[in-house]
Formats: sequence, structure tokens, C-alpha cells
Amino acid sequence: MLKYRNLGVFYLTLYKELSKKSLNFKNIYKSGRTHLQDALPITLGQEFGGYANMILENINRLNFSIEDIKEIPIGGTGVGTGLNTSKKYRALVIKEINKITKLKFKKCQNNFSSIQNLDSISALSGTLKNLSNGLIKLANDLRLLSSGPNTGIAEIKLPELQPGSSIMPGKVNPVMAEMLNMICFQINGNDLTISHAIQASQLELNVMMPVIAYNIINSLTILSNGIKAFTEKCIKGITANKIKCEQHLAKNPIIGTALTPYLGYQKISELIKQAYSENKSIKEIILSLKLIDKKKLDQIIDYKKLIEPNKN
Repeated sequence: MLKYRNLGVFYLTLYKELSKKSLNFKNIYKSGRTHLQDALPITLGQEFGGYANMILENINRLNFSIEDIKEIPIGGTGVGTGLNTSKKYRALVIKEINKITKLKFKKCQNNFSSIQNLDSISALSGTLKNLSNGLIKLANDLRLLSSGPNTGIAEIKLPELQPGSSIMPGKVNPVMAEMLNMICFQINGNDLTISHAIQASQLELNVMMPVIAYNIINSLTILSNGIKAFTEKCIKGITANKIKCEQHLAKNPIIGTALTPYLGYQKISELIKQAYSENKSIKEIILSLKLIDKKKLDQIIDYKKLIEPNKN
């Protein structure tokens, strides 16, 4: 597992809470889905483990980006030569900045490059955008998995925070996931503004620093606050609908893929289509045609084996 350095308690808390859900849901078997269609079985824990790892990987990327922006061209004056400053100026100012901020800023390697180019800010903004895209996917997945509840997937339940409709009594909407989506859309927009502003640098100075600073600070602020609220008011309160997960999986003919080594791809394809058309499970179809006996069939279609085939 990747090791993380401290970036902020909100990011780490989200990772930890998703990891807890992964552990809590490790024995809840469900249908995987690709192209929004039935696919091979997984556990709800594996699904949430994927979300947790996405956050962890992005925390590491953010930490590397944060280190890059700690190099500052203070004392370079207007063009980078350091005219009208003493030899000790840069070191003394950075020491004072570090004393005030409790951080570890340092001299940049080349004043001229650092004043002209803000590549480190671009990298940080891009990393925030990458994290935001992952969070958008997470939020959208939670909305899908909790959809319905009677006419959707409904394999998980999100905390009920507020009445979702002024006209439909009892309706509850996934407002925290939608809130996070809107924040992440804004961060993507901020990144585009930052990219254009960085491209606008001319000769010895990028004069677009104010809009760059405004947008990167805005991105860091709203994302941190959004993740905090999302974790506290959504992730922590998620519960699993084990019965619905098991019902969906039992009806999923795609688990017949496990029978391909025994009956062949083409035959299994035909049987899966038959199961769909007759609204039966793949087991029912196999047994009715007496293709494999029940004992052998149960051994092959063992969910525990199917979700971790390399451990068997």
C-alpha cells in the first residue's frame, strides 16, 4: 500500500472512512457492472476498497505537488536578478516566512524560471482536478447504487439529510453527493482558468499571478470543505442493503461465465440469453437442461471463489 504524508485531516479522514466501509462490506456479495450492464460478481467491500485506494493515490500525488510549490523566487525582484537586495535577503525572508507559517519554504533553483513560469501551480491544480474527477465518479456511483429505492439499484442507503422535494412527500435526494459534484465541477473550471493564465506569461514575468492565486486557493478551500462535509454527512452514514445485493446477484445470468471452461463460450452465451428471455437464473437453466449436476454446479458457482479466483 502507498504511504501517505500529511496533507490534511479531511483528505485522510475520507480515505479512512471509505476503508472502514470496505472492511464492513467485505462479505456482501453483489453483481459487478460494466457499461451499466450485469457483469461478474464482486463484493461491496471490493467496490468501496477501490474508492478508498483512489483517494489514497491522489493524496500522494497532492503531497508531491505541495512540495514543488514550496520553492519560491523571493528576492528575485522584477526580473530575477535580485537587484537592490542583499546577499542574505532571500535566506532571511524565507526563514521568517517559515517561522510564521510553520512550513518549509525554500529558495528556488532558478529565479528567472520561477518568475516566468508557474509550472508547480499548474501541476498542483492538475492534481486537484484529477482528484476531483475521481470524486465525481465516486459521487455518481453512490447516486446510482442508492437509486430508487424501489425502482433503482438500491444496494446501499445514503443518510437522509433533508426532504428532497417540495411537491413529492417522503422523497429524499442524494444531496451530499450532488454537492460534491458541483464543487468538483468548479475545480475543473478553476484549473482551466489557471492553465490559460499560465500560458499567458510573457518574457520575464507572468502578470496573471493574481487570478492564478485566487483560483488555486479557491480550489484548495472548497475541496477541503466539501470533502469534510461529504465524509461526515454522507460516507460515515452509508449502510448496505444486503438483501437487495443478493437478489440482484442471484438473478444475474452473467455469473455463468464461470462455466465457460466446462461448456464453452458459445454454449454459455446461448444459455445466458435464454436465462434473460425466460427471466430465470443461470443455475435454473443449467439444471433444467441437465448439463451439470447440482453439486458440481454449486462448487463452480461459489461466490467466494468467483470474487477471488487466484486464492483458490
